[in-house]
Amino acid sequence: MAHAADNRSFKPWSRDPGRRIFRRTSCRYVAAARLVSAQCVWRNLCEQCHCRQLPGDSNSRIITVPDTMESKPMKNAVTAVPAAPSAPAQEHFESLFRFETDCWDTHEALSSGTPGFVLVDVRHPALFEKGHIPGALNIPHGKLVRSKLAEYPGDTLFVVYCAGPHCNGAARGAVRLARLGRPVKLMAGGIAGWLDEGFELQAGRASGDAPCGAAPKR
Repeated sequence: MAHAADNRSFKPWSRDPGRRIFRRTSCRYVAAARLVSAQCVWRNLCEQCHCRQLPGDSNSRIITVPDTMESKPMKNAVTAVPAAPSAPAQEHFESLFRFETDCWDTHEALSSGTPGFVLVDVRHPALFEKGHIPGALNIPHGKLVRSKLAEYPGDTLFVVYCAGPHCNGAARGAVRLARLGRPVKLMAGGIAGWLDEGFELQAGRASGDAPCGAAPKR
């Protein structure tokens, strides 16, 4: 597709900050590289900025670009909704640590020998037997009832996990524990996150020993 002969390209020259000189040349504008003509670009630029002709040169213009004029990127799915102001953003992200922890911090706490919580695998016993986090207690989320927790003090913190981000079993277990008035956090990432961090799983059924964490009532 060819443009009309009067379509021109513009060559920018820098003279001083805030100014640009665009000289109209005799070169034909390459239509394949733009969807609009050079004349439209020139006209739009002149409308947005202060434009005046150079003395003694009818083919040149001085354009003063306002300091407030900034290029605006096209909106997409990420930028279409603006980010929250700093205050509510801080409040939101800080609140997340009250509801969840991650695999690395959980591993570090368990390795200390005194984690201060009981780790609960809420998956089916068959999945637990194939591989679970060492020291975890297996109680499927549907069986998290008051009688199952009676041996633990009321202020015991429970950390629940499931298969990974694709599974909502941990969230279901957390809801049940919260309804029972128990402190609870969710381990984000689950088994998938644990393996992604390079940590190992333990196979086999749960033993009769108490899991790592708070000691049961005596």
